[in-house]
Amino acid sequence: MTADHVVKLFEQAPSVPNGLIWLADQLLVLGQHADALSLEATDGEFLCRVGESTATIPPPCGRLFRPLLARLGKAAADESGVEFQPYGGRYELRRAGESGPVRLDVAIANTPGEQKVRVKREVLSLRSAPGAMDSTRLQAAVIESVTS
Repeated sequence: MTADHVVKLFEQAPSVPNGLIWLADQLLVLGQHADALSLEATDGEFLCRVGESTATIPPPCGRLFRPLLARLGKAAADESGVEFQPYGGRYELRRAGESGPVRLDVAIANTPGEQKVRVKREVLSLRSAPGAMDSTRLQAAVIESVTS
């Protein structure tokens, strides 16, 4: 996966019903598969980094940026069971990944002076992860995440 994949999501979002919610969900799904993913507004540009690849999000799609950060924060707060911080916060999500359970560290800044999100993935061991799922529960979680 590269930063260009994220740019394509931004380009598709306006044509999808509930595009902002869809985009936030898709970015978190991509975060499950990339070691690190970040989006940042700098000097009027919207940059995306996935691993070593970097791409610029086109300006029309950039209008979604601050509302997207708020939506990511709300989704992460709901999923992790902590209070939503509209101007930034840090959230820990646990999800099923391709190679087993993963922990996503989601850090968001959404102020007039700073707009960015960073998602870092850590693959967890099934045996050593606190609250780790057995294989049946893991399969059910994967199926539920794909169908919801």
